[in-house]
Amino acid sequence: MSKANYCYWCKCRISENESIVLIARPLKAYRGLVFRWRTGCLRCCNQEAGSNDYKIQSCKHCGRTLYLKADETPFAPIVTCNSECRGLATAKQLRAPRPRHCNHCAAEYMPKRIDSRFCSLACKQKAYRQRQADPGPGFGRSTSA
Repeated sequence: MSKANYCYWCKCRISENESIVLIARPLKAYRGLVFRWRTGCLRCCNQEAGSNDYKIQSCKHCGRTLYLKADETPFAPIVTCNSECRGLATAKQLRAPRPRHCNHCAAEYMPKRIDSRFCSLACKQKAYRQRQADPGPGFGRSTSA
């Protein structure tokens, strides 16, 4: 069950199938300029779907249509309709596997585990054999005569 959205201006409840208008309001803070998102309904914002003043996006989690104020919108990598969707979308983005480079052959691959370092068992075995053949300084060999 998703968190309910309410219009900032008329305080009416926005139904789950209704589009949302998000307007970024700049606020002065001790850290500089901060943006506060205000959620509104289409009735209060006098928004028709074809207006050029708004960017149309969808919520990254639930897919609900969002109208963003184009001239006031700050950089937001994840645009969502409410805080619950933001948390779920952020968690989904963090869980998504990212491509890595193999420690032996430097080929790019998608890891199946979070702690994988090699693209295949063959590369893992080759790296092991290479480490055994050339252990490096300080591994049992004495350099003094």
